[in-house]
Parts: sequence; C-alpha cells; structure tokens
Amino acid sequence: MLTRFRAMGSQKGSSLVELMVSSTLGMIVMGGALAMMSSILKANNTTSQINYLNSELNVVMTMITRDLRRAGYWSGAISNLINNTTVPANPFAQITVSTDSTCIVFSYDADKSGTLTNANQFGYRLDTSDNAVEVRQAGAGCSDSGWQNLTDESALNITNLQFDDLSPPALNTGSGITVQIRKYRITLEGQLNSDSQISKKLETIVKVKNNQYF
Repeated sequence: MLTRFRAMGSQKGSSLVELMVSSTLGMIVMGGALAMMSSILKANNTTSQINYLNSELNVVMTMITRDLRRAGYWSGAISNLINNTTVPANPFAQITVSTDSTCIVFSYDADKSGTLTNANQFGYRLDTSDNAVEVRQAGAGCSDSGWQNLTDESALNITNLQFDDLSPPALNTGSGITVQIRKYRITLEGQLNSDSQISKKLETIVKVKNNQYF
C-alpha cells in the first residue's frame, strides 16, 4: 500500500506555465485559420463580383452587336429590285450616330412587314444621369425622352458607351450604283457601384451585314 501511495504521489501534472503556452499556441493557430478563412471568403466574394460585372457587360455588348449587325435588313429588297430599273430606296438603310458618339439608332425589318414601324426601330445610348445603357423605345431619337434602362443603375455604373464610325468611303461601282459598307467600333465600360475598383472595358468592331446602296 505504501508503495502504491508513493507511486501516485510521484506523478506530475502540467504546470501553469505549460498550460498558458499551450493555450497561446492554440489561439495563434486558431487566429491563423480564421484569418485564412476570411481571406478565402473575401477572394471568393471578389471573384463573384468580377464574374457578375463581366456577365452583365457581355450580355449588353452581345445585344448591341447582334442588333447593329442586322441593321438595314429589308425583307422586300429582292422583289423591289426586280420590279425596278433603279435601286429602290431601302426604308431601313439609315444608321445615325449622335455627335457625341454615345448614341446610335437604326432599323431592320424584324417583323418582315417591309414597313418602318416603331417595332422595327432600334437603338442604344448612354444615360449620363443614371450612368446606364438605355434601349430605344417607340422610335425615339437620340435626344428624345422615353428610352428605357437596359442595365441596373443600382448595381452597375456604366462609365462609357461609345460608337465610332469606321466605315470606308463609299464605292462607286461604275454602273450608276454606289455601295456603302458600314463598320462601327463599340466601346463599353462599367464598374460596380459597391466597389469602383472592380471595372471592365469591352471593345468590338461590328460590320453591318447589309450594305447601303444609292
């Protein structure tokens, strides 16, 4: 029995200093893990924001590009050409860019009616008051009201939308017909309202499929 008590009495536990050191090391490890987790979450959030901005701007650019490329399409072009000795006037041929290059309006025979109705008139412009891209409504001109926001001004700040006319000089075919090839450079820039450091610039050149004849 005495031997047993002596053995038990000789056992030693952790000292206060050892406990404090262990606790401190544990806190350091936990703090590092929390900092790493916070950094990962922040990086993931930034990536999500970048992806959102890229997606929104790409959708807008695709829409503008698709519409502008179709400008001048006229479902009755061939039949009118056959029935006339001269080049018939295409009611959808006109493309107009504003003097400050922030607006473009055009038309194409979307419903194949052959008539220049409001439904066949399209356009895009920069709204500097809302910092948004607007889409044309009811055949409105560049300086008219009644346009509708295409981008969400509460989330995105569109800083630039520009249309530059890169069309070459009109070509005289020598048969009394002049051909105008139309080409435009579109520049679109935007940033997040929540973080202006997250920004994106897109630029593309569009060749209109339908040449203008006169």
